[in-house]
Amino acid sequence: METSPILEVRNLHAGYGDLEVVRGIDLALSDQEILAMVGPNGSGKSTVLRAIVGAIDAYGGSVFSGEVEFWERDIRGKPPHQLLQDGLAFVPDGGRVFPSLSTRENLLLSCQALNQEVGKDRIDRILDAFPILEPLLDRQAGALSIGESQILALARTLLVDPDVMLLDEPTAGLSHNYAQEIFTMLDEISESRGILVVEQNARQAIAHADRVVILQRGEKKYHGPAEDFEYDQVTHLL
Repeated sequence: METSPILEVRNLHAGYGDLEVVRGIDLALSDQEILAMVGPNGSGKSTVLRAIVGAIDAYGGSVFSGEVEFWERDIRGKPPHQLLQDGLAFVPDGGRVFPSLSTRENLLLSCQALNQEVGKDRIDRILDAFPILEPLLDRQAGALSIGESQILALARTLLVDPDVMLLDEPTAGLSHNYAQEIFTMLDEISESRGILVVEQNARQAIAHADRVVILQRGEKKYHGPAEDFEYDQVTHLL
């Protein structure tokens, strides 16, 4: 039986100043699904994510028009921190951890809004899911590798147990092994939530996605099941 999407975007137009970067974008994300959004540099992928979570202002942009619904409620104008409390999490490119704090302190900071015991329990479960972080707990986050920092950013986000995660270039700058590890984690994470991921590594993203959206020059050029996607036939769009 077909279910209603958790997150739905209709006729989204957004950009920077007078420049319209994305035009008429429609998206729908369901529970337990990975939706990969791919396309060439400058196609508007990151702008779509920023517009969805209300973070585009921080990048000097704005939403011109369109509808964004989360659990069938209009979320336009809600700040990112409020959306996070509601269950919609955004992980920007680069991970964005607190470099002067230790790995442990970064995780504890995400638990501030949680009951202390609940927070400790969730940290224990996160460390079970991300064992690579265990020996790094007392290391300053600024001393972590790019891959370790990105994994910490994912772990921090999962501590608030969001219904939907929006990930902007989670494997940017990572080695092949780290990138593969990130996508393996996303496969597991998607068993209990929806994931919308923007990726430059189109081939790898598509291999792990349920559905694929290709953007080109701010418009949707392809949308369909990943299993029906013929990568070699549409490389000119990537």
